[in-house]
Amino acid sequence: MIFLNINLLSHTTLTIEDIYTYIGYDNSSYFYRKFKESYGMSPRDYRLAN
Repeated sequence: MIFLNINLLSHTTLTIEDIYTYIGYDNSSYFYRKFKESYGMSPRDYRLAN
């Protein structure tokens, strides 16, 4: 699941909302918190860095 997150962030123009909905999260706060725990940055910051 985590690989799918970073792949979609890095290689698509889908919105972050579309990505977390697509992979099965229904709570944006939970998705952002778990992403930050895994990568040390927000999904937006990850996308900008990659």
